[in-house]
Amino acid sequence: MLRRSPVTGEIIGYWDDKIVKEFYKGNPDDYDFIFFFAAFNVPTVSRPEFPQEHIGAYYRPVSNSINGIGLPIYDISGVYGSSGRLKGFGFMGTLYYISHPLPTKPGSPPEDYSKIDVGGVTWHEIVHQWCCYVGDLFRRGKDNAKLEITDGEGHFYIGLESPTQTPADCCGTQWTSNGDGTFRIVPSTNGQEVRYHPIVLYLMGVLLESDYDKRYNVYDAGIPREESVLSGKAVFYKDVSVGDIITGIGKREDTNLKENTKKPK
Repeated sequence: MLRRSPVTGEIIGYWDDKIVKEFYKGNPDDYDFIFFFAAFNVPTVSRPEFPQEHIGAYYRPVSNSINGIGLPIYDISGVYGSSGRLKGFGFMGTLYYISHPLPTKPGSPPEDYSKIDVGGVTWHEIVHQWCCYVGDLFRRGKDNAKLEITDGEGHFYIGLESPTQTPADCCGTQWTSNGDGTFRIVPSTNGQEVRYHPIVLYLMGVLLESDYDKRYNVYDAGIPREESVLSGKAVFYKDVSVGDIITGIGKREDTNLKENTKKPK
């Protein structure tokens, strides 16, 4: 596993793909997903305002058999030691931060620190097997963008509204009216229930077909990485549906199921 050099302090040894290979040396090919933790802090320099920042959780898909979700059909699971069963693996961060709270923002007092929700992080990362690869980056129609529901960083655009009274993972945001034609984000609270957005459920293959034509608001909260997020003064932009995805790239179809249901000649 990972270890720290006693001389230089650098992290040496195996990293994610090698860890998965080691796993298969002593375990059967019985798993769709593999998640692992580091036994010590794995630092990152991506956010200097957090000098104690650790590498957060991430997910790597290694195979996909589904058309209509914005990914090609591929299978590189054999590289890691699987014979096609493995769909992906995830790094869950450092064990220390499961029991030791983190600051929610620079300078946060200890009472505002929050612990990592292992279950919530797992459910968030695992959904990256199917999401969010479909749709266009939100650009107000620039570059012929049509289905503008992504942020270009693996998640749905912050302006995509959650249709429930809870935040929607990966993503979907609660918005409420300011009474003047603009909208603001409803802040989430610790311990608040989080659900998958119906579009995510469709990509996973568990949304009822009767919900395909339901439409969900998209608010203009600024172009990602070009403008400040308009969390308090967004305006309605358009609405979208699962049907729009199907019209654009075709219906979701698992090619493995298709192969398994072929009639013998």
